[in-house]
Amino acid sequence: MKISDLCAQFKLEYFGSDVDINGLNLIGRASSKDAILTYATSGKYKKRVATDISVKALLVDAKTKEEYLEVLLMRDGCVIISDNPEQVFYEIHDYLIRLDNFYKPVVLERKISSTAIIHPTAVIEDYVIIEDDVKIGAFSFIRAGTIIRRGSTIGNHTTIGAEGCQVLRIDGIPTKIKHCGGVLIEEGVSIGDHCSVCNTLFDGFTRVGAYSQIDNFCHIAHYVNIGKRVIMTPGITLVGSVTIEDDCYIGAGATIMNKAIIHTGATVGIGSVVMQNVKAGTTVFGNPAKQIF
Repeated sequence: MKISDLCAQFKLEYFGSDVDINGLNLIGRASSKDAILTYATSGKYKKRVATDISVKALLVDAKTKEEYLEVLLMRDGCVIISDNPEQVFYEIHDYLIRLDNFYKPVVLERKISSTAIIHPTAVIEDYVIIEDDVKIGAFSFIRAGTIIRRGSTIGNHTTIGAEGCQVLRIDGIPTKIKHCGGVLIEEGVSIGDHCSVCNTLFDGFTRVGAYSQIDNFCHIAHYVNIGKRVIMTPGITLVGSVTIEDDCYIGAGATIMNKAIIHTGATVGIGSVVMQNVKAGTTVFGNPAKQIF
């Protein structure tokens, strides 16, 4: 999609090259695309834009145009001027979804192993890969864009690929933003009953690493990255873009705030609210969680 065509559609002005973009994403977030459109609401993201070479087009307001233009011109990119860059960015996202030829499925086929055991009440959408010896329980929903590797188990009443939560106020009204990405469940994972694992907003996968154990009533938000052999006990909430590294233990009822990193081998105590990163091999507990070991 050429920037000139987008700008004509939305009556916007751009400065720089007429870039051909192949994806949308947020600044600094990993993307499989090499020419993305994103937005900045102030000048404080300049260093991130400078290091994120996939950013080729950037929506900004007129006040911050010059701060970003030099960076974008060095990579034959452009800046686009808008009074409300964030809102226009998501309006463009919605427009590109409706075109049906910009966003390609993150999973390109429907492939279900003959050795998978799927309860007859489970719903399996198209563009899903389910490998050998996977078990899926009653009334579970496996949405498009999901890959479940061999030997994994999904419990009852669980949704894999639930639409993540990205809400923007437009004219004062909270508006849900459509998600287009996927979920990757690696081999040997167990996910219990009444859980939800959300898909990603643009491309890539929310990931649950090999041999991790997720107990009942857990919510895993979009862009969460769970490592290998992680144990999550009941009722845990992982907010968007949380990273849990290998061999961690998360106690029942814990909440981990967005973008927090729980480093390798750490333990989060029961009912804790984690507001910041947790060091490898340590134990945190409380609200807000503090290191106790």
